[in-house]
Amino acid sequence: MHDQKPEQKCEPARLPLSSLSSLFQHFGEAVCSIAVLRWIAPAEMGIWQAALLLYAGITVFRLGVVNAMARDYPFHLGESDLPASEAVRDVAWTYSVLLSVLIGIAFLVSSLVVYILGDDMWSKALAVLATYTVANTLIPVYESVVRGSRDFGRLGRIQIISTLLSFATLPIVARSGFDGFCLRIVVLSGIQIAIYSWGGGGSFSLRWDWGRFRHLMRSGIPLHISNYLGLLSTSVPRIVVLIFGDLALLGLFAPVGSILSFGQAACGRVKAYCYPQLSYMYGRGMSARDISRSAVRMSIGIFVIMLVVACIVYPVLPLLLVEYSPAYYASLLPMQIGLFVSLAAAIEFVLMPLVIMKQHRLLLISSILQPPILFSVCAMVALFSPDSQLTGIVWGLLTGRLLWLAISAYLVFWRASIARS
Repeated sequence: MHDQKPEQKCEPARLPLSSLSSLFQHFGEAVCSIAVLRWIAPAEMGIWQAALLLYAGITVFRLGVVNAMARDYPFHLGESDLPASEAVRDVAWTYSVLLSVLIGIAFLVSSLVVYILGDDMWSKALAVLATYTVANTLIPVYESVVRGSRDFGRLGRIQIISTLLSFATLPIVARSGFDGFCLRIVVLSGIQIAIYSWGGGGSFSLRWDWGRFRHLMRSGIPLHISNYLGLLSTSVPRIVVLIFGDLALLGLFAPVGSILSFGQAACGRVKAYCYPQLSYMYGRGMSARDISRSAVRMSIGIFVIMLVVACIVYPVLPLLLVEYSPAYYASLLPMQIGLFVSLAAAIEFVLMPLVIMKQHRLLLISSILQPPILFSVCAMVALFSPDSQLTGIVWGLLTGRLLWLAISAYLVFWRASIARS
């Protein structure tokens, strides 16, 4: 099947435009995340940062269904098997709707219980997590059905609208502080679900097929474990901060986390566009060698773009914190280091062929190694820098990610058969 030449190629003229809209969205989200610091105290922000650890924990229940659909949907389209592509799409959508409803109810009940126990701040955070989780469970399904550059353009416009709304809702936080911060997240989550359902590029139906579900789960669990370990790895700095500090110190980590999240999410969005395209081309006959080379070129391109952004933002940060958010000035050096930690996310593109060619064993080895490497290096550096633990943790994160990427590059280029096929 894979000996023939591909009959169709991606349309590169439109792909960069949609990728830039994705970068604009995540850059805007990072700016808004830092902007709200003017009205939120570090201890209050620490509560939300701790709540995000709960969100990271419950994503384990996704079971890789959407991960598998993201690969199988464009692959079936590449084989011109429209009924199969629609079936996997609808089963993944049905499961995601059911899961989001159950988790949303669980968080709302937890919020009510905590409120009765007398903790008003945590009660609000858990209530916000309900809508936040629903949005972040459903939206990836919409994005995963994107195949061609025409759909990319549509999603690009949605992302631009979403970003503008993020800026437009900042006055809610300025007016009401932490209460406004919580309300803003709820409002944005609801609006984003509505926008994606209106223009998300697909017609979804609620239907169930146990055979399709079991296939998606079996195929997706290895990918899900890899992605979940990656999400766990992004939580490692917060966990280490809580071990060595308190909620106030975790709140000071928030602007650093915004920068790290921008790098990871921006690369993830670009990857989400490129991944179905390469999977589609693999279904049309593109060789494994060409898939690997394309991934390397993508990695280099996004690295250069993010390096330029980091060099522009670096000298602006001191002025921003002094004039705008002096309560977070202790986060300055960690934020500047975080700019360059985020560049490592671009290098992770070289792992994408492992997913497309279902090299699950090597992918799992790489993913399993990441959390313990990051945790041990971050904790060790923080232990030996008690006077500047936040800075030490971010330095440890940079060192740990470089070490993990070196090991992963070895797995891809010297051990993976796809690199030599």
